[in-house]
Amino acid sequence: MKHIINRLSGIALFVFFPILFFTRKKTTGKIIIFFIAITILSGCFQHYFRTHTQTNTDAATIQKLMAINKYFIIHLKGRVGGLENLTVLNDKLEADIVPLQPEHLKYINPQIDKTNQVKLKDKTTTLTEVHLYTTTEINSGEKHISISLSSFNRMDIYEFDKGATTTNHILSLVGVTVVVTSVVGLIAFAIACNCPQVYIDNGKGYEFVSGVYSGAIYSSMERTDYLPLPMMKAGKTFKLKIANVKNEEQYINRMQLMQISHRSGINVLADRHGNVFTYNNPEAPVTAIINNTVDIKKQLAAKDNLSYTFDSNEGEKGFSNTILTFKKPINAKRAKLVVHGGNSLWSGYLYHSFAQMFGEKYDTWRMQKDKSDPKEMEQWQKDQSLPLMVYVEKNGHWELADYFAHTGNTATRDMIMELDVVNTGSDQVRIKLETVYQFWNIDFAGIDYSENENTNISYLDPSIAINSGNKDQKDALKRADAIYSQLSANEEISLEFMMPDAGDKNSNSYFLISTGYYHNVQKYGGAPDLKSLNQFKEKGSFDSYSRQKFTIIRESLTAATVNMPVLSDK
Repeated sequence: MKHIINRLSGIALFVFFPILFFTRKKTTGKIIIFFIAITILSGCFQHYFRTHTQTNTDAATIQKLMAINKYFIIHLKGRVGGLENLTVLNDKLEADIVPLQPEHLKYINPQIDKTNQVKLKDKTTTLTEVHLYTTTEINSGEKHISISLSSFNRMDIYEFDKGATTTNHILSLVGVTVVVTSVVGLIAFAIACNCPQVYIDNGKGYEFVSGVYSGAIYSSMERTDYLPLPMMKAGKTFKLKIANVKNEEQYINRMQLMQISHRSGINVLADRHGNVFTYNNPEAPVTAIINNTVDIKKQLAAKDNLSYTFDSNEGEKGFSNTILTFKKPINAKRAKLVVHGGNSLWSGYLYHSFAQMFGEKYDTWRMQKDKSDPKEMEQWQKDQSLPLMVYVEKNGHWELADYFAHTGNTATRDMIMELDVVNTGSDQVRIKLETVYQFWNIDFAGIDYSENENTNISYLDPSIAINSGNKDQKDALKRADAIYSQLSANEEISLEFMMPDAGDKNSNSYFLISTGYYHNVQKYGGAPDLKSLNQFKEKGSFDSYSRQKFTIIRESLTAATVNMPVLSDK
């Protein structure tokens, strides 16, 4: 496949503007396929052959080739022709020379001992060819030849290059998948479930950090998030903004800073419950297996943007997963799993596709879910593996440890989870990370067995909290209660905190504690698709839905790519 990897890097730039334009025209699917297909066509889904060149010719080889109905072509000085009525006797080849038909004129000058591209429609004919080369001079009008086999100085037996073809098709599918994911990602980014967006003042302007309490799309799913913030200078006023996003309304219950004072040189994280852990230099997995055989440990060994996208085959109960094996110190009872990752852009696309099924009844459904039992709502998400589920193998069985809550798909972050590693084996720990197909990306996974160090935790309320209407929001944001600060349209809240000194021997780490929920207020049309919606009552239905949606897009694109004419053989 010619330069496919290099060309893929430029595709996003080519499609970005057309995609955004045509999404407004509601012709997304056809336009995506058209633009991507014409861009990547010439390098994808090609077929190849090799010449299998020999420098001598013998009667036994010729006879074997004749027995399997090979078509012989002779290359004479200044003349090329087909051979019919061919016989080999007494080390001489006799045959009638006939003009070559057009289908046999396309690949008469191949590269020797290198792979050669052949069009799919020409493959069958081309792979029957055997080319014989001789310097023997034959009169131009001669129609019958009798030539010694020793006079042939080269014989090309065209053979299918399975390795090159298979590699090309794999890379083509990868390329198509990458482009599909990128293009869908561009669309998904515009419609993603983004949640409240956090910006910090870095001294030169406001810099985006992440979203908070993503996935809390009903009041029954209200939750608290602990967002790690970049290092801040002690003793300075720290400013940040909480901004609403298009087609959402925010209900913010609490906004505080958690200050953790700790020994310099160590790392600190809070888990989804607000528990604080210290760690340093977590060990990468010994293996990270997907599809039972493929080891992706290199992808997870460092924060390098080489992420695993949970695109593996279904496990025993559906879902995509990776099984991590870590070394375990003797007598270790507790461990801390550290993961860097977040929700994918595809996850936002899936949510809005799901919501669209409710049509004009979406608002009614949302109001019903606002009143649902929070425990039932959480259990449904766990049954669908929408969070990043974490299992530990104990006594040969997988036990659920906990899950990593949604991060939103606008940024990745570091996350931590304490694990009980008793009864996992004497020298290793096996951990399974599992979720919906392509719903999460993880860039790093490591384990830390160190003891937690002493830390001092304090909580900072904002000294200033002003919304877009210049109304003071400090009282509404002090604690999780029934008083909310609400944002709609393009509104935002500006917050300021006074940062105390850490002391000479300590460092401070900061986390934004945010409690709340939000509503998707996008309007959908049409009648509800009740038949499809009923399927989501079953465990694992979201994973099946994700695979179906992605497969439809990929297969449509692949079919469009394969069926378009190849412009050149070169």
